[in-house]
Amino acid sequence: MVGKGMMTMFWEDIWYCNRPLKLKFPRLFCLARQKKGMVVDYSSKNGFNSVNWGEFFTRTLLDREVVMLRRLEDMVRSIELVLELAANEEVVGCGGVLRDIEGVARALFSGPISANDVDSTEAGAVFIALDLFLSMR
Repeated sequence: MVGKGMMTMFWEDIWYCNRPLKLKFPRLFCLARQKKGMVVDYSSKNGFNSVNWGEFFTRTLLDREVVMLRRLEDMVRSIELVLELAANEEVVGCGGVLRDIEGVARALFSGPISANDVDSTEAGAVFIALDLFLSMR
């Protein structure tokens, strides 16, 4: 789940296929200006349909690299990012990415939280992350 794309790294996290995009498109990753950029940094409004991909690379792409970029564009074109999440005052959702010490994503989590204030919501999110971490052992 990518949501707004603010917590998911475009090249390094597993968010679209079964491996990070940096492994699927290593040449494009080498040329990327923002190797640690988030999905939202590479999108336009709520998706990838009208993205100016040229601005994300350190130089103009060669013909073979343009072919790679077209494959990447075809993959992510159908993705739509969530601009706003609907929530009422009693139940909201939270989620995040659990990363190891090197920053590699190891798990995604999300769930509803019953809360009436910010502190309760934050505590609930920490509880979900801790529960997930403990279940991975």
